[in-house]
Amino acid sequence: MALYSIYLEPDNKGVKQLFDYICSEFIISNRIRPSINLGAFVSDRESAVLDCFSGLCHFLVPHNLYFTQIDAFESGTVYIKCEATEKLKLNFSKTYATMSKHFDAGFDGKFLPSVWQPYITLGYFPCYDDALDMRDYLRSIFKPFLCRFSSAALVKCEPYKVIARYDLTMYTM
Repeated sequence: MALYSIYLEPDNKGVKQLFDYICSEFIISNRIRPSINLGAFVSDRESAVLDCFSGLCHFLVPHNLYFTQIDAFESGTVYIKCEATEKLKLNFSKTYATMSKHFDAGFDGKFLPSVWQPYITLGYFPCYDDALDMRDYLRSIFKPFLCRFSSAALVKCEPYKVIARYDLTMYTM
């Protein structure tokens, strides 16, 4: 079984803004595009995951998100948080409803509707104190900003590999 994630991605201007705060060598060296995880699912049939994702993209909508704060989880993940708009919640709901009909949830249920949080990972630190130090530094240079999210990607995790990417603006009426 392989783990797949569906990401909502910012436009190029947004990527540039977000990379001002990325502090993970892994993210930088693997050229991982900053993104919001809309869901994680496991399957042994990549073609089936791709088919569902392709159909889903017709219903996801591009929109703007306002990033308001930087924080850290106890796991050592430093992240930037956005306001959860109705369009973002709708994109998450559509993703979960579509994919959960066919595939089991991945990442130990961290992307189930009852616990999902919209954020972008900025860095990983094995020591929580190091994560707090980085969080405090990033807060000192952070200025809230608006960012356009206009594409979605299907990614195979471990190792990270983009399977498909769709420009959501081509589906908007």
